[in-house]
Amino acid sequence: MIKVDGLEPTEEFKEYIEKEKRGEVTMEDIKEYLDKKYKVKESAGA
Repeated sequence: MIKVDGLEPTEEFKEYIEKEKRGEVTMEDIKEYLDKKYKVKESAGA
C-alpha cells in the first residue's frame, strides 16, 4: 500500500488486501466493498 498525503488505510482494508493476496477475494470484491463503504448517496432532487 502506498501512503498518500499522510493517510493510511484502515486495518479492515489492509485485511481485505491480504485476503486478495491469498486468493480469498477478487479485486472486483474489493471494488464492491469500497463502493459500498464510500459511495455518496444521491439527493432525491437530483
